[in-house]
Amino acid sequence: MKGLFVKDFYIVLQNKIFLYITAILFIGMLIVPGQSIYFIVPYLGFMLVTDTLGTISYDEYNNGFKALFTLPVTRAQYVQEKYVLVLTAGVVIPFILCAVCALCGMITFSDLGMIFITLFIITVFMGGIAIPCYLKFGMEKGKIVNVAILMVAIFLITTLSDPQMFLAQKNVLNDPLVLWLAGAAMLLVLGISYTAALKIMAGKEF
Repeated sequence: MKGLFVKDFYIVLQNKIFLYITAILFIGMLIVPGQSIYFIVPYLGFMLVTDTLGTISYDEYNNGFKALFTLPVTRAQYVQEKYVLVLTAGVVIPFILCAVCALCGMITFSDLGMIFITLFIITVFMGGIAIPCYLKFGMEKGKIVNVAILMVAIFLITTLSDPQMFLAQKNVLNDPLVLWLAGAAMLLVLGISYTAALKIMAGKEF
C-alpha cells in the first residue's frame, strides 16, 4: 500500500493551483487575526480533501484501474488507502498546522478539540459520500454528486466556523455524552461508507 501513497502524493503535487491555494491559506493562518483561523482551517481541510479525491479520476483515466491491479495491490488495499489519504489530508495535516498556531499563541489550546471535530465532520461527510460514489459511477458521471458535496461542504464550513456557532458548539460538547455520541455517529457514517466502497470495488469489472 506504500506504493499507492507515493503515487497519489506525486499526483497531488502535480495540481499546482491547489498547492498555491493551500500555501495562501496557510500563510493566511499565520497573519490574519485569531478568529479568522476558524474559517480558514476548515476551508483548508476542504481544499486538501478535494485535491486528494481527485486522485480517483487519475486512476480511472484511460483504463488506469486495469493497469493498476496488475500490480501487487488488492482492491481492498486500494479502498483503504483512499480513506487514509482523505483523513490525513482533511484532518491530520490541518490539525497539525493548528497545533503549531496554538504553540505560537495565535489560538488557544482549548480550541483544538473543537477544530478537530469540525475537520472530522467535514472530512467524513465529503469522503464518506464521495469515495463510494466516485468508485460506483466514476468522476464524470458523479458530477451531480460533486456539486451537492460542494454546496453542503461550504454550508458546513460557513456554519461550523462562525464564531458564535463555534462557541455554542464548544459549550454543547462540554457534555461528555454529547461528545461520545457525536464521535460514534461520525465513526458509524465512516464505517458504512467504507463497507459500501469495499463492496463496490469488489464488484467492479475493468
